[in-house]
Amino acid sequence: MNFPKTLTALAISVVMTGCAPQNTAPPTHYQRFVPIPTGSFFVAGIPWHGYFALDTKTGTLCRTIKFKVFPKESSVEWANDVPSCNDVLAADKD
Repeated sequence: MNFPKTLTALAISVVMTGCAPQNTAPPTHYQRFVPIPTGSFFVAGIPWHGYFALDTKTGTLCRTIKFKVFPKESSVEWANDVPSCNDVLAADKD
């Protein structure tokens, strides 16, 4: 009779079913917001190193301080239109 061969084949197939390779890698950690040094291209009127950061996930320039407002008609008034890093993170969570 083929019963022992059938039972053996069935047992092997049941064991092999649970042995599928796991391809789920653990999530990699990275620094999402990287501070931009003042001396790189923001010079006049920006308060300090690290006021701006680059979101490495979306490529968005953002402000690290949300409530700093530059005066109108100044050379750095454009910085008021840059979103805060908190807003960027809220819009696109990890």
